[in-house]
Amino acid sequence: MTASQTGFVRNMGIQVNLVRALERIEKRITDGKIVYGLFLDFANAYNSVPHVLLFKKLREKAIFEEKEVNYLQAMYARYRIKIGSNYIRYNKGVAQGSVISPGLFNIFIEDLATELQESLGIGAEDILLYADDVLILCNSIELLHKAIKIVDLWSKKNGMELNKKKSAIVPFAPRKVKAIPFLHRLKNNDGKAKEWIVNRKELDGVPIVLEYKYLGTFLNFKLTTQTHMEAIRKKSDWIFIRLYPYLAQTSMDARRDMWATLIFPLFHGIFPLMTSETSVSALEKIYGLIKKTFKKMLLLPQSTSSEIIYEMIGVNPVDLVKAYYQEAVRKWTTRRNRSEWGWGTKIPRYNILLGVPNNLSRIIKMQCKICLVCKRNGQSELMSAKHMEDVHNIEIYCYKKLWIDIREYYVAKWHRLQEKKKSITSRLKRSDFADHWTATLEKIEEINKTRIEEFLGIHKIFDI
Repeated sequence: MTASQTGFVRNMGIQVNLVRALERIEKRITDGKIVYGLFLDFANAYNSVPHVLLFKKLREKAIFEEKEVNYLQAMYARYRIKIGSNYIRYNKGVAQGSVISPGLFNIFIEDLATELQESLGIGAEDILLYADDVLILCNSIELLHKAIKIVDLWSKKNGMELNKKKSAIVPFAPRKVKAIPFLHRLKNNDGKAKEWIVNRKELDGVPIVLEYKYLGTFLNFKLTTQTHMEAIRKKSDWIFIRLYPYLAQTSMDARRDMWATLIFPLFHGIFPLMTSETSVSALEKIYGLIKKTFKKMLLLPQSTSSEIIYEMIGVNPVDLVKAYYQEAVRKWTTRRNRSEWGWGTKIPRYNILLGVPNNLSRIIKMQCKICLVCKRNGQSELMSAKHMEDVHNIEIYCYKKLWIDIREYYVAKWHRLQEKKKSITSRLKRSDFADHWTATLEKIEEINKTRIEEFLGIHKIFDI
């Protein structure tokens, strides 16, 4: 199978194609060139594959033995679709739910990549297929015309329909360039440059756009991250609102699981963009958004220590972005060179919040509130353990010190498990941690709360 195809291929993934695409685009725009991304969409692709052509290609490519192709053909001949109370036989589409259907589709569409390479004179690195998601990178408008014509003819010849309205062309350009084909930059009344707009609606029926969502990642003509960040912000807020009744009642551990399962994957699409991002402020905003969504899901104050937040997450996002990129490059190099596959180095991830109840979040919240006594005197200080002891001579248990205790307890348990050299399926037990920390944190929370309430009561402040 052509190296251009990475969809439903062993050990590949969307990260591989995203990194491939961004590296090829970055290579051009770094040299001050413009590259045109042609994103293609086939209407109802998997359900449109003609059986006659599919089995013809299987025989021509000799991927399967003749008896295996005959077996598949006999199987497909028996498939029926139920419409109401009637059953009809159909002669198009790969079987839904079958584990081999993605592979059959990859074989069916493979000759499109071959035809594009031969007719356009471009390499496999500029033709990116992820199943039916196709991206072709062209260096000129002339090449764009040819690519659209080739795909159009191939679609008609192979019984597929190119959905031009859902396809798109994005002219990727250096950020400081002043003129971009198909685009125009508006100006303010004072003559200063404003935002860019499209000044030509389409090319050969394919819309020209400023950005396109490719494999879950928003790629705009300047390869900036704002659009994807805004999408993450909206989605994470939507998830938080619907989960709040559950989050308010559950443990810190469970909240972290919800964030890791539902929120953090939203950032995976922006990781490839971050590897090519040169703006330090843009990167800081992304890492800031990671921390912000985590604090929000765990019901923690935004002033909570960043160092502690990264430890709660269990991995440093900076290291993770780098690892994702290196792994994607390694996978693509293996695929392109047809070399032997080998597992890469995985970044260890820890769950120090394992079994930790939500008392911890309340303890942290209390120490991140404004000291009402100082506020009454015109000062703005947090009721941190240090402030309470240094200014008001009130001793409470510091949440940062408490976190060190939690971390050291987890690390000790983890090392003990490793020393026992148990099987790979051995895991730290949540119940062991919950039994230890529930009573401990309840006691600390009660002591802190009592001392702060007594202190505020002396100053006749009763609303905390």
